[in-house]
Amino acid sequence: MITADALHTQRDHAVFLARDKQAHYILVVKKNQPGLYGQVKNLPWRQVPVAARQHDRGHGREEHRTLKATAVAAGIAFPPAVRAIRLTRRIRPLDGGKWRAVTVYAITSLDAVQATPGQLADWVRGHWEIENDWSDCTYG
Repeated sequence: MITADALHTQRDHAVFLARDKQAHYILVVKKNQPGLYGQVKNLPWRQVPVAARQHDRGHGREEHRTLKATAVAAGIAFPPAVRAIRLTRRIRPLDGGKWRAVTVYAITSLDAVQATPGQLADWVRGHWEIENDWSDCTYG
């Protein structure tokens, strides 16, 4: 299982992982790929039920995450993706500040049999934790 940020959301990377390495992936989709981003963002998310929820308190904030996942066999032009993911994070400081929401889109080669929504949420969150750990690094 490979997780990667939008820089690696490239068709050649996905094909290499899926075909050549028989690996699965979750790739974040951002506006650096405007066509793909538009396709994923414009999927009928209102009709897709929330499939996983997570709530945390720590690091000075409260966070609520919801994940929706839907099959995209013919819905987006990014082979070999088979599902799209929408993860919404609602965050507020523990001191009672305002809530803010962040929505992240992703695609995956894992179908509903291969990974539960909870597993997808855990892998995406694990990717963010690793990415955020880099901010603590010092170079000398």
